Amino acid sequence: MYKRALVLASLAVGLAWGQDFAKLSDEELLKIAGTLPASQALNYRMEVVKRLRSLDEEHQKEFKKAFGQSARANLSKMSWKEFSHMREQVRKHLAKAKKKYSPKELEAMGLNIDICTGKERRVWCAPKSSH
Repeated sequence: MYKRALVLASLAVGLAWGQDFAKLSDEELLKIAGTLPASQALNYRMEVVKRLRSLDEEHQKEFKKAFGQSARANLSKMSWKEFSHMREQVRKHLAKAKKKYSPKELEAMGLNIDICTGKERRVWCAPKSSH
């Protein structure tokens, strides 16, 4: 518990000083999946998407798998109440972005997504079809 608090505190300090996710290695970026405050979630996702787009198909699959494993492990450490609150805050930040940017801009940023609902501990879900 102490170690987790220390890691979260150091992340908070880094974020308070405007941590640039682009400066993190892939390993560091994956390690913090599912640990960031809601206010940083969109910027984090944009960096993850940017890196995914720069990879070939095989490496994309590996990166997505590692991302999913890290996010699931970190999100499972939260209480359901903490997780639900965080997910709702991310939903609000995404709603603001969707009002500010066009669908084309959102797609370019990797934010053409929805926030998941239900009991599964996931934040990002594929957008619902408008058909």
